[in-house]
Amino acid sequence: MRRFRVPLVLLAGLVILLLLQARTDELRRSRISAGVPAATDLAPGAAAAALGGFRTPVLVGLWIEADHLWREKKWWAIPSRYELIVRLEPRIQSAWGLVADRLILNLASRAQGPDQQWAWVRLGLSMLDRGLAVNPDSYWLRVQRWVRLVHNLAGDPEMCARYEVWRGRTIEEDALVHARELEERYPEDPLESTRVAQTLRAFAFLDFERAHAVFEESPEVAGLGFARAASRWEAVADACRGYRPVKTEFIRYAEPFASLSTALTRVGTVAERDRLVREKLDGFRDYSEAGRLLAPR
Repeated sequence: MRRFRVPLVLLAGLVILLLLQARTDELRRSRISAGVPAATDLAPGAAAAALGGFRTPVLVGLWIEADHLWREKKWWAIPSRYELIVRLEPRIQSAWGLVADRLILNLASRAQGPDQQWAWVRLGLSMLDRGLAVNPDSYWLRVQRWVRLVHNLAGDPEMCARYEVWRGRTIEEDALVHARELEERYPEDPLESTRVAQTLRAFAFLDFERAHAVFEESPEVAGLGFARAASRWEAVADACRGYRPVKTEFIRYAEPFASLSTALTRVGTVAERDRLVREKLDGFRDYSEAGRLLAPR
């Protein structure tokens, strides 16, 4: 029996831990259905203290169970397992990042309506915030938080509105705060030294694409959008002028878009719009954004 003692203790510890969380799964299910993010249930450090040296194998078991719940589509039960994972090993940055991505990208995409979608997104963003609080020097969590705001949420008006109510600031305002933080922390990194300009460019192109999309239906509305885009592109160009010569292509890209956006505010026909796009962006076919605009429709 002596050789079975450790596996039995490990199994008992895992079962007790999961039973504690199972009691709250139905409550979590009702919260997620109502669009309310699941609350945390165990005090910080309680799970790790309870398991002691068995923490690592229990972590493996929790990941396996979370994947099993995923296959069974028991979405409401998954956050409790993720919560235990990050509490058992809060110093593992990748755990916070992976959990946040599964919530923001995977579970949110399976939501039934905007309330549920926002519940998952908010929980994932909170995970990134908590992960950074425990790992304040984490480069990857900072970048991940910036990427999720700019590249995954900024293009969704519903999520933008809910984010502003939640934070009291727009996604763009927070993205710029994160970008400035990255520039200040990593000034020698060519990528991070231009993070503010990257943020401005992302929102400038977002305005440009939206105006471009509604042009045929309403040139007047599109004109207002192009005016906003022009102002943003000018800000991108201004931000780029202080960068080292290694980023000269960056400013060469911003200035044509600023000029094009300004010109498009006064255009009323599709033929004239397409002529201006080709004229001002023809030298930028290698850029994915310009390539989409130049591609045959």
